[in-house]
Amino acid sequence: MKKITIILICLLCFVTGCKDKNVIEKTDAGYTHISMDVAMEYMKEKDTVIVDVRTEEEYEKGHIKGAINIPLHAIDGTVVGKLKDYHEKILVYCESGNRSVQASAKLAALGYKQVYEIGGIQDYSGELS
Repeated sequence: MKKITIILICLLCFVTGCKDKNVIEKTDAGYTHISMDVAMEYMKEKDTVIVDVRTEEEYEKGHIKGAINIPLHAIDGTVVGKLKDYHEKILVYCESGNRSVQASAKLAALGYKQVYEIGGIQDYSGELS
């Protein structure tokens, strides 16, 4: 019984400890999903724009430092005015990851080449504004 318990504990530690923090997955929708750890490295680069697709009210309560607010419902052909270059790196997040997936697909469909969906702000461990 003791051996089985030790084996189960080791297996549990192995499974939970092997979660890859550096996820980069291309999607069929034209954007790339990346983990928050990868996103935090990208945030240090000059050519990166961070887009918060939550509502204005959610954004005002706290957002990733340097992020601009473009709510999901506002992402259409007029978004070009807020995003300068179709080739700049765009990191997209929301509250939990649902709206960021939808927004990333929309941005990719509009022709943006480097769209990175990073999930929800609840996974972010950095400084908020």
